Amino acid sequence: HEEIISLLPILSRRHILDSKHLEQLQISACTGFLGNSSKTNDLEKIRESWKTIPKKIRNHPPILAGYVKVLFGVRQYAQAEKILRKRIEQEWDANLVALYGEIITDKPERILKKLEAWAVDHEDDPGVGIARARQCMQAGLWGQARTMINDLLKNNASPTLYNLLADVDERLGDKKRSLS
Repeated sequence: HEEIISLLPILSRRHILDSKHLEQLQISACTGFLGNSSKTNDLEKIRESWKTIPKKIRNHPPILAGYVKVLFGVRQYAQAEKILRKRIEQEWDANLVALYGEIITDKPERILKKLEAWAVDHEDDPGVGIARARQCMQAGLWGQARTMINDLLKNNASPTLYNLLADVDERLGDKKRSLS
């Protein structure tokens, strides 16, 4: 992956690949590179790997999401939260917002408060809804999470939402509904 990353500027300058394929190659190489660095669970190595990726490339949401998932893997939720929050506030991305909902914290109310503030400007964004539902689940607000997920399912049915709903129903003791 490192060798591919080092070739990306040359491929770009020489127009060997069109922009779409070049971006796909960047995302794949950088995500693989970060994934390889995370196999050791060495936080310092992970951070070093992240710093070697050019800033211009690091700002692509799929690459940032890959890094955040690596941070989740080594239980660096506070750092992941900070990175995601700053990026989302700079430039809105529904997938990053949904990922923000996966942050594990002992204070989900704080994350919920941030998500509620974002929901004011992005009311119909499914990423906000998914994130809010996940944080409600973490806070133990199971009924509220079920309501949010059901509302999201009306307009944005997806396997992720059905999976979350099954988790909520199971937690609420409705095994039959959870299985369905």
